[in-house]
Amino acid sequence: MRLVCVALSLTALAACQPALQPPAPSVVDAPVVPPPPPFTAVSDNARAVTGGVTLSAEPGSGDEDKPSMKLVGVNGLAYVTDLLPEAADVAVAIDWKILFGEDVVTVANPARGAASVQVHTILSEDMPVNAANGGFCGGARTNYIALATGLEQNGQKLMSIAAFSSDVWPPQSPNVLCGVYTYAPPDSPDF
Repeated sequence: MRLVCVALSLTALAACQPALQPPAPSVVDAPVVPPPPPFTAVSDNARAVTGGVTLSAEPGSGDEDKPSMKLVGVNGLAYVTDLLPEAADVAVAIDWKILFGEDVVTVANPARGAASVQVHTILSEDMPVNAANGGFCGGARTNYIALATGLEQNGQKLMSIAAFSSDVWPPQSPNVLCGVYTYAPPDSPDF
């Protein structure tokens, strides 16, 4: 009888305990994606303002025609941009060859490897307090950048960025060009 009482007591005690939860499924860590390799600053302007930069795709701002990009300098200067399709074509007052040192294609979807330029509007500009020379436009807000890729000088592939402080695109005055910054891409067969 004692054995029955002990068994009933243990059963009652077990019924008062919270139910055992099945073990949580193990969470497999997502693969760590390495940061994109940096572009090396080759012009004096680029070395003074950003040092090397990395470029990465960002989630779009909602418009499928406007891919977003993040550009970050080694000094912490950061820009988030939206592509403005065909904006380089409408800037007929800008002599892209003078800015970038060679002819560039301004149409959307240029041939792979062709020297081309695309204009981006700046969505955000984060300038660290220790940025000695400010951003691309010094202490003024950078509103647009023209990104030229596929450039080549003395056999070296290059990327250049022309920065503009204009409130509108295309710029109405040449005084809104802040500077041109030139970088060598990381070793990549795709550049």
